Amino acid sequence: MLGWCYNNNMKESMQKGIFGASELTGNALIIATKLLDILSKFDIQLNITNSYRFLFVEKNGYPSWFSAKDHHLLARIDNSNLKPNVVVAENGSGQLKTVGVALVDALKNSNI
Repeated sequence: MLGWCYNNNMKESMQKGIFGASELTGNALIIATKLLDILSKFDIQLNITNSYRFLFVEKNGYPSWFSAKDHHLLARIDNSNLKPNVVVAENGSGQLKTVGVALVDALKNSNI
């Protein structure tokens, strides 16, 4: 089933594709992160309001769009020993303040 993992040409091709996508994503995140700084230097103010969209979560803690199969799969996973690699918190209580910076940092530390 995972025979493609052992095919060097396929593996190399996928690594190049993933690396390219990671580079583009990283660049886009940097541009988006710096955009407000650039605009403020030209005295351009944007009225940005938070528009958080919360997906409906059922009593069991899973989103309503999860299938029964997804529920069972996630219920089997023991996540008691999971530990985050980094904590992102805008208020400064984490290691990083924005998800954009966290993603760029993850790309830098990636071995892809």
